[in-house]
Amino acid sequence: MSDNQCVVPSRVTNEALLEQLSCLTKQTTALLGQVYQKKCELDAAVVETQKNTAEVRGSSKHITLLNEQLAKLVTDAEQALRDATAIVYGGSFSVVPSAGAAVVADGDGRIRAGWLPKEWEGLLQSVGSLESFAIESIRNSTINFTQILKLGEKLSEFTQQQQVRNQALSDTRYQVGQLNKKTKQLGINQELLTYTAWSMFDHVRELNRMAGQSGVVRARAYEYGGSKAYHQPTSTGYSPYLGHDHGNIENLVGTGEFSVMADGIYVRTRHNDDGLWMPCKVGDDFNHRQKIVPPAEPADIAAAKTPEEKIALAEKYLQIMAGQLPQSAVGDYANAAQWVMTGVEVYPEVYQHGESLRDPFSGHRHQINVSTLPALFKQEAFYGNGGHKNIRENSLHIAAAVNDVDEKGNPVVVLWRYRFISAPVGSLAEYPVDDLLDYFDDNANHQRYDYSQEQMQNSRQARFRIKQRLGQSNVSHFHQPELIDELIAKIPGFDGYGNQLTEAYQYYGVNDQLKAYGTQEPLKAGYYSRWYTMSNPDASNRRNVKRGFTDDKLWVARTTHSRVKQTSFGHTKLGFTYFVPLELHIQSFLNGNFNVWGVKDVSRQFSYMKLRQMYQEGYGRSERKPMPGYNNFFYFYKNPEDLFDTAVPTDGADTTVPGGIWFQCADGKARKHFPSGYGYFLPTTQLLGQPFRTRFPIYFAHFEGSEAFKYIEAAREEQCSLAAAQVESMRHALKAEARAVAAEQGVSV
Repeated sequence: MSDNQCVVPSRVTNEALLEQLSCLTKQTTALLGQVYQKKCELDAAVVETQKNTAEVRGSSKHITLLNEQLAKLVTDAEQALRDATAIVYGGSFSVVPSAGAAVVADGDGRIRAGWLPKEWEGLLQSVGSLESFAIESIRNSTINFTQILKLGEKLSEFTQQQQVRNQALSDTRYQVGQLNKKTKQLGINQELLTYTAWSMFDHVRELNRMAGQSGVVRARAYEYGGSKAYHQPTSTGYSPYLGHDHGNIENLVGTGEFSVMADGIYVRTRHNDDGLWMPCKVGDDFNHRQKIVPPAEPADIAAAKTPEEKIALAEKYLQIMAGQLPQSAVGDYANAAQWVMTGVEVYPEVYQHGESLRDPFSGHRHQINVSTLPALFKQEAFYGNGGHKNIRENSLHIAAAVNDVDEKGNPVVVLWRYRFISAPVGSLAEYPVDDLLDYFDDNANHQRYDYSQEQMQNSRQARFRIKQRLGQSNVSHFHQPELIDELIAKIPGFDGYGNQLTEAYQYYGVNDQLKAYGTQEPLKAGYYSRWYTMSNPDASNRRNVKRGFTDDKLWVARTTHSRVKQTSFGHTKLGFTYFVPLELHIQSFLNGNFNVWGVKDVSRQFSYMKLRQMYQEGYGRSERKPMPGYNNFFYFYKNPEDLFDTAVPTDGADTTVPGGIWFQCADGKARKHFPSGYGYFLPTTQLLGQPFRTRFPIYFAHFEGSEAFKYIEAAREEQCSLAAAQVESMRHALKAEARAVAAEQGVSV
């Protein structure tokens, strides 16, 4: 019999039993130490595996390291399992370390140092303490054989649990391996798909650029139609971009649904109805705008003593605006009226997944009526698939697009948003109407309405062009900034008034800072521009250029705002917005600052709904039953009938009351008044001979930049020139014939 084995005596005595129990206790204690240690390691490995699995998509190198760690733990666990099985279910025991033997304490209750790593020396002390406790407990009869057997059962149960954990760990390692393969494959596909999506959107954008220029694309057609192609609405429906009158509401300009193209980006708007709001100042919040306050009552009118004197002076101001009197006829014309340009600003807003949609601007009754991007797309499909329209006209089309890839390879998504923006661009004293604008003969709409040119020019359907130079029209081959560039250059982008942004590009070892056209002054890049001069000549030895590849109507401003996408390339990081001009407004003291008869503001006493009810009950319709006063929201009527006359034509989309409304005045009398808000015309037929226009659509159409339109326009002008030449030839022939007849008859011509 070997000295290394526990001996079971033939006759059980207390001392023999104590010795055998001591031997088993030492073996059990050692085994429990090993198993517990492996259990802790396995539990930690499982936790670590679960934690790392979530991150496995981002790091294949981490997955490889994790696999190596798992492999080692599995190997250690399998070894521990074999050791435990050998001890519990058979095997030899030895005090001295030897191959294939299980550890057993020596006669002094000690485990030889060769059995365990040095870091387990503290565990030996714990085992010794447990041994002493077990022996002492037996001596005190506190442990019996039943408890020892239960301890063995628990050890067997724990061994089985260890096998289950080992299998789970093996399964986890397999799953991690599969994830590793899928992650590598997904990483390649994600990167490829991201760049493909970005490329496809930009490819469509490039095709849009080649199809035409930045400008208005279409207006909603409504019920219009006919047998001829030009019977169908283009950028003009019942008016250009469906403009209409809300002059009875303070600071509200009626504009319906239409679409624009800005540097190849297509946007279809909701019903807009925005006011005259200008860009913010430097440092203001994102999308913050400022109200453009109308000019105050001119100084000489304010100094007049009676309402009649004020009205007489106001008539002179209107006659000067219409070009019928010189500016010197009054004392303060420079401050009486100004031009305000309105346009659509298109910009790439950085989109964070899951964030709520915010409407960039309010529009009276009109707002985006969904709060998430998926809902916006579903709403568009819901109405668009069947060709139905949103009855409130609050649906729109904007694009969500991949616009960049971040440093981790993830797509950067932007929403191509739009907002209305307006800005004062000069006084009527600086830019008289006739010197600034030409009537533009939109031939398709001209034919569609079957109007004479005079009828068309005096209708809401008319379009205008800003002259190339003040007082000069149709300067052929004009290769430099025009008058419209001078005006638009006064409009800042998102960084607002007062910004000092410049624009520079680093490439080919040079720093190319853009200059103001034809100068060495840095370009004011934070304001809208389309012409500039490069610091260095290009490969074609040119330095003066327009923005874009072939877009003649592309106005761009730089911005540093974090909500607007900034694109990096090399050492340069730049962000841009785009401006599509729509119209010019004449904003004057008549837009709310001319109340000579003292009509009372009753906004606090009467809601607009109450005033509407009163109007429906007959108030304001006659001198005998006047309205008690005006309300800025819906009954914004301050301009006296003494200055104006009959009503101008209206449209179904208008909210103004034809013919004016009677109001109670400060002297107790009732007088008729006309709207003080923004409309197309002032009713000045008796004074000026025709209504005075205050809204001038100056937009460019997208298709007018196409190759086809250029050839059509050239052919049209050629036909007009031929026709004019034929008319002139006929005129000369008729004159010659008349002279010949006169000579025959002896009559002098």
